[in-house]
Amino acid sequence: MIDSYTHCAIDKYEPVESVVEAMEYSGITKAVLVQHLGQFDNTYIETVVKDNPETFTGVGLVDTTDANWYKGTEALRTSGSFMGIRFSSMSILGNCDAVMEAGRMGLNLILYTPNGVDEVGQEIANIARKVPDTSIVLTHLGCPGPKVDLNRSNHSIVSLGEYSNIFVGLSGQHMFGEYPYPDLLDYTKRIVETYTSKRIMWGSNFPVCGSVEAYRSDLSYVSSENLELSDGEVQDITENTAREVFFPGS
Repeated sequence: MIDSYTHCAIDKYEPVESVVEAMEYSGITKAVLVQHLGQFDNTYIETVVKDNPETFTGVGLVDTTDANWYKGTEALRTSGSFMGIRFSSMSILGNCDAVMEAGRMGLNLILYTPNGVDEVGQEIANIARKVPDTSIVLTHLGCPGPKVDLNRSNHSIVSLGEYSNIFVGLSGQHMFGEYPYPDLLDYTKRIVETYTSKRIMWGSNFPVCGSVEAYRSDLSYVSSENLELSDGEVQDITENTAREVFFPGS
């Protein structure tokens, strides 16, 4: 199984050894190491991936307000350690050219929309049309908020499902409710119905999710009776989709 969204760092969160412990506790064999917001030095993740290329790949971050954003993005692309680059809604609204260029370079676009997808829905649709061969991942279920309402701030996450290069990360549920996330259930089922398991990938958001036990609980949620998924759909969400996007050919 593959964890499509986890953090590691030496200045925030925890070092990779903690990630490995959580992975081993839950039977995860590969993981995507996502840079945390505000950290534009991607050296630590790059080093971890170079040391363990069969287990990890990285998602880096560049400062889109810096005049050297292109150079930073190119460095991620050529390093061999990063399959993706992370952008927030603020970056999309402030410098969409940087997002588009990263997509043209072939980096997967990992999007964080803290105020919901609607805020940048048109921009995301435009990016999906302009770089159709680039995978775009809406992390944390598009951030529906603590009072989950599809029509309040995330209606466009459904309409974006028409683009075959847009994926959804089943991660970060703990930010919007308590396990087993009853308030998220109808919303999550709508996402699964729209995108199908072929375009949904599970991610832990470790260590933000909590302990290794919380890590395992979030993983088991995918195969629980709550989502009513088939074995094949569970396999897609916990491994196949992330493998296609982040570990092609493995």
